[in-house]
Amino acid sequence: MDAPQKNVPPKIRRRLSDYARTALGTYLAAEDPADSDLIFASRYSDMQETLKLLTELNQQELLSPTAFSTSVHNAVPGFATLIRTLRSPHSGISAGVDSFIMGLTEALTRAAFDPTRPVTYLFHESALPDEYRAYAPEGSDCLTLCVSLSARPTAVHDRAFVLSHAELKKTNEQPNDLNNARAFVRLLGDETTEAQLHATRRDLLMRRVDA
Repeated sequence: MDAPQKNVPPKIRRRLSDYARTALGTYLAAEDPADSDLIFASRYSDMQETLKLLTELNQQELLSPTAFSTSVHNAVPGFATLIRTLRSPHSGISAGVDSFIMGLTEALTRAAFDPTRPVTYLFHESALPDEYRAYAPEGSDCLTLCVSLSARPTAVHDRAFVLSHAELKKTNEQPNDLNNARAFVRLLGDETTEAQLHATRRDLLMRRVDA
């Protein structure tokens, strides 16, 4: 069993797919401030489970209500709030190649709107089934990220950023969700003090001010 999955309570873990267990386990392992809003983003969500359900439909088999309910896009944040008994809002974001940056934008906007409330941003992508990889020219890989954001830094938040929009870079490369996530991870660490996240309309430039 993957280490993050062990954080999910056994009774719930048995009901979930590998995708959902990994996402939830990462969220539960994170140092999440109490009563924070939760933003979950994923471009493809649980495609392994979706393909399984579609195959069963094609074969005219009865679908498992549990499998269906746990395969929908907002299942992960829904279970997260149940496990931690949260009453705060949660949102599920999917925006094609812009899924990571749109989820991050939603989280940052939420934090700026109410500086007294922290926001947890959870992004999770898993490798696509072989049947769908040909339709993902930007590539298919696994990446999970969970970070707490606040407009009013506390001891939990030890990185400060300045945000601005940037003109789109002229390049032949298409925006890549996973590359944006990796660039953000490098920014959180000590590898760089600036990251330009590429979107289809306008880039987001983030600069560390605590470096």
